[in-house]
Amino acid sequence: MEDYDNKKQINSKQLIIRITISLLLGSIAVSIVFILYLKNIALHTLTKREAEKTSKLIFEVMKTKMLEGWNKQDLEKIIKRLDTLKDGLDIKSYRSQKVEELFGKDLIAENKIKNDSNIAEVLKSGKEKLVVGKDDSMYFYYPMKVKKQCVACHHNTKVGDVNGVLYIHFLPNEINIPLYAIIFYFILFLIIFLTLVLVVFYFILNNKIVAPLVNFTEQMQEIIKDGDFNKRVTIDTNIKEIGRLEFEFNNLLKQIKYYYKKMISQFYIDQMTNLPNLLALKRDIENCENQALAIFNINQFKNINNFYGYEVGDFILKSLAKVIKKLNSSDGKLYRISGDEFAWLKQGMINLYDLLELLEELEEYPFVYKDSEIHLSISCGIAQSDTRLIENATTALFKAKTNSKPFEIYDNTTHKDEKIEKIMYWTKELRIALKEDRILIYFQPIYNISKNKSTKFETLIRLRGEDGTIFSPAEFMQAAKLSRLYLRLTRKVVKKAFEYFKDKPYEFSINVSMDDIADVTNKNYIINMLKQFPQPQRVVFELLETEEIIEFELINDFAKKVHKCGAKLAIDDFGSGYSNYDYVIKLNVDFLKIDSSLIKNVDKDKQIAIVVESIINSSKKLGLKTIAEYVHSKSVMDKVKELGVDYVQGYYIDKPLSDVKECKVIKI
Repeated sequence: MEDYDNKKQINSKQLIIRITISLLLGSIAVSIVFILYLKNIALHTLTKREAEKTSKLIFEVMKTKMLEGWNKQDLEKIIKRLDTLKDGLDIKSYRSQKVEELFGKDLIAENKIKNDSNIAEVLKSGKEKLVVGKDDSMYFYYPMKVKKQCVACHHNTKVGDVNGVLYIHFLPNEINIPLYAIIFYFILFLIIFLTLVLVVFYFILNNKIVAPLVNFTEQMQEIIKDGDFNKRVTIDTNIKEIGRLEFEFNNLLKQIKYYYKKMISQFYIDQMTNLPNLLALKRDIENCENQALAIFNINQFKNINNFYGYEVGDFILKSLAKVIKKLNSSDGKLYRISGDEFAWLKQGMINLYDLLELLEELEEYPFVYKDSEIHLSISCGIAQSDTRLIENATTALFKAKTNSKPFEIYDNTTHKDEKIEKIMYWTKELRIALKEDRILIYFQPIYNISKNKSTKFETLIRLRGEDGTIFSPAEFMQAAKLSRLYLRLTRKVVKKAFEYFKDKPYEFSINVSMDDIADVTNKNYIINMLKQFPQPQRVVFELLETEEIIEFELINDFAKKVHKCGAKLAIDDFGSGYSNYDYVIKLNVDFLKIDSSLIKNVDKDKQIAIVVESIINSSKKLGLKTIAEYVHSKSVMDKVKELGVDYVQGYYIDKPLSDVKECKVIKI
């Protein structure tokens, strides 16, 4: 990051010092101007006012004394005594021509009048006059006008005539200024001074700080409004802190721009595999034409997460991304678009032979984590079109998984496949039914041959349509497994079964699959519900034997927990595909339910009868009870009784019921 350094600018301390010096110099200047102004006021206004008062006072004294009969010599004595009142005070009086006509001329005064034009001017105009000398001495000329009392002696004049001029000379340092005047001018000076200080302070503060900050704020708001991080703030200032603010903000914009670009790039990147994600795939599809897309999905990936843990699952995803890149050397781009799905986007057509070879290599590739070697099963959907590429490839993938094929190619008829349409329809119906609580449980009686009556029931799932129609799992179970709603259905059945049988005396069984046991959440839910059930010995869990037991430890752990709670375990559909007595012994099961494919023709096919008899005899030796499913006629019933089966179940006994109270009471 760049560092800020500008020696030409000043800092805030230097600015304060400059402001202080400016205000000090301004104060001195104002003080000088004010002193000069006050001096001028004092010399002209105040001196004139004082001189006028003094002149009037002298004139009144002279007038009074003249009325008392004093002569000129007496008046001159008075004036001389007045001169001594202040240093530099000089008072003189000068007669007019009319006074000289009556009392005679004064040659000295006459010469003074001739040399001082101001005296002549005042005698003529009758207006007082103040003159300031070069040494700031004051010369005041006061016209002595005739008043009514004066006419008695000055009979040649009339009221208002100027009989003479009173001349007064002041020194500047002897001028007396009144207290009120001092207070007035001090307040005036203070107001002017503070106003000037505020104006100077405002000017400096506004130009040096406020205006640059306002400019900075306006530019900043414009950048935020436009969202353009390429713009930069420019402030005309010599204040170091504001310059630093400009620098740091511009540097912040650079950082924002950098992290914004990084964030945008990460927005299109899958954080686990560092591959482009679904958003990147959509963006790339929009920017190109004539493309092909293959979407890969790891079959039963949740089983890996549930059994090995999410750490191993993450390892598999990262490793698979590397392996696909390594094995697929052709052009194209690989993406991770969801949890267990990858996509391969290629310009032009995808070579199907290369793709099939890639899928085979992926399934043969050993993913080794510590001491475990894991092999994957991959399904793939392919689409080659200019529109709805992702949707079409997803549809093809769905069809491949539905039909248990390694891959499917989307064409115009793929989406019209009745099987797929049926799955999509039931997926939607299942979601609505779960939300509206239209998932039901039915009960098929299991007949105890030794007791000659139905003593237990198998819990079966049903779905009630919006019109009231009851649908069996044959209609919707495939959709449930493909849409990942199956586990929710299991929890719903377990909950309803426990609630229904808690106050009934019958033993009842619930079907569970490898998916239920492999899913930690589902398995824990089942065990917790079993622990809360008041009579767990009445509960039997039927494990579907048609599903290959890939991870025996998962099943064994479930079996131990079930037995620990007091419940029982049965192998359902035994003899249908993966029959294994070793598993039966290790799991310590309690019942074997012989598959319907063997029972339905046991009365007609001798070889099947031999197989069934073998299973029954082996079970007896192992201490297991046997249940014959699909007993649909009296002849089948008689045959399985003859072979020694313990329980029978089928439509000959009773169909699945909505309530155990509907069970027929029969004696066979």
